[in-house]
Amino acid sequence: MKDFKRRAMKYFKRRAMDFFVRLSGIRVLQNFLLANVKFSQFLIGIGCGGKVSRSGENIMFSILSEKCVPPYCIFDVGANKGQFMYNTINHISTDNFIIHCFEPGGKHSRTLPKSLKMTG
Repeated sequence: MKDFKRRAMKYFKRRAMDFFVRLSGIRVLQNFLLANVKFSQFLIGIGCGGKVSRSGENIMFSILSEKCVPPYCIFDVGANKGQFMYNTINHISTDNFIIHCFEPGGKHSRTLPKSLKMTG
């Protein structure tokens, strides 16, 4: 009986997954899901055009200090002009960290500082 239940659950999970995969392939639903993602990101301060100091990124500093011990290794993917890098430098109370910044966009990748060495 256990084997039957296990196989039945596996079958129904597979069927449900197939259904949702097909459903999510519909353009109208894709547009709805995309709008939901963009709106959710806006609510937490990602891509809202606001200053880094007022975005949801600042919560990372309190989480970092509460849950992690230096040295910190931080990745800023989509670094733009380095605003988050400078914000990090101003908010982290230790100099025991390294930030890796990546910006694929041509214009801003040239203005992003190539390296920054902190001296204490």
